[in-house]
Amino acid sequence: MEKGNIDYPLSTGYRKEWGDWEAVREIMQNAFDSDGKVKMDFKDNVLTIQDSGNGFSLRHLLIGESEKDGVDTIGKFGEGLKFALLTLLRQNKDTVVRSNGLVLKPELHEMFGAQTMRITYKSASRPIKGTRIQVKGLKDSYRNRFLSLNKEANFVSRPLLDQPGKLYIKGIYVTDIEAITGYNLKIERENPLSGSVDSWKVNDAIEQLITKTDDREYIEKLLRATILDPKKHYNEFECGSWRSTWTKNHPELWTEIAENIFGKKVCRLTNPIMGREAEYRGFKVIDCPAHFLKGTIDTDIEAVMMDTKDDFFEHSFESLSDTEKENIRRVCYCIHAVFYKKLPLQIGDFKDSPNTLGTSLGKKFIRLAYKIVSNFDQLYETLIHEFVHYEYGYMDLTPEFQEYLGRTHGHIARFLGNNEVDIPDNFDPFK
Repeated sequence: MEKGNIDYPLSTGYRKEWGDWEAVREIMQNAFDSDGKVKMDFKDNVLTIQDSGNGFSLRHLLIGESEKDGVDTIGKFGEGLKFALLTLLRQNKDTVVRSNGLVLKPELHEMFGAQTMRITYKSASRPIKGTRIQVKGLKDSYRNRFLSLNKEANFVSRPLLDQPGKLYIKGIYVTDIEAITGYNLKIERENPLSGSVDSWKVNDAIEQLITKTDDREYIEKLLRATILDPKKHYNEFECGSWRSTWTKNHPELWTEIAENIFGKKVCRLTNPIMGREAEYRGFKVIDCPAHFLKGTIDTDIEAVMMDTKDDFFEHSFESLSDTEKENIRRVCYCIHAVFYKKLPLQIGDFKDSPNTLGTSLGKKFIRLAYKIVSNFDQLYETLIHEFVHYEYGYMDLTPEFQEYLGRTHGHIARFLGNNEVDIPDNFDPFK
């Protein structure tokens, strides 16, 4: 009969902040990584966790021996089970592990005057398939902290609409967060340096869910939170805040749901003056920092501009002279070549504002006065000016606008200085 001991130079005080839950979590995590489906039974304060995987050999009890990659597995370093056994031993919980042809039991052992862990092992009289672990003396199985006993189901990232504020990672509860709903995310559970969940990775994963979702209930819950509790410090409000725009996979769905909730005359506050003007024009103004509103609801500036669209009489591109067309093509091609942007351009007359040379209606249109298109210099200055409004959203006379206007002029000047501009015949700024 095979029999022996493995002594670990780990004091029972190691990971002293761990309790019953952390131990059960690590045992379940190990079971999930061994087998797709896990059995969990709790009766008379005895928890039994069974998987039907390949089990483990004695070498897997060594520190550093693991085949886990952290991508297709819940764990990564393969040490959780050892720490779980150490935790249960410290709390005087009787634990027995049966795997393949082995029976293992953690026991206290003295090393250099300190209490450490020893695992005794022997051959089993009746080998089992996989691994079975029994823990006596627990008051809770913590079953409600696992979304499923099926690993495949746990590996689906999704919002948990019925569990607001609960964060699960790969199907295992981690912590509460300030969130509109709950989440199950497929990321690493711990930052190796801090030992806690990495908030940056959490927000990035939630951002990916928001941008890709076509779940109507989820979208509606996010949008309603912007008026129900607009000043709350929700994770979803911050996601993507460092980006200039959002690129959603289903923008039409977001717009449809927003109109159902808020109506068509709605905008988001970006400027106090324009906000008051928008309210005067009958718009509902949402004062909320939620970044996911971008691209779904117009800004107050866009709303006011669009509300005055009847002041503009558009000219068709075909009605312009050859010189006017070429001027427009030259300036637009410079922007396209440097910034990879084609602009939603309109040329016409501002009937009620004859002194206006151009306007930018957010991400909808750039409008230029017909009277400037024959003058290349004036057209160039005006279109670059409006492009900065269009692309970055900054208002006139702000330091940010002046900075990006200078940058844009500089980028185009370098392009013109380093290239012989040859506009492709098929380049059409109006398509």
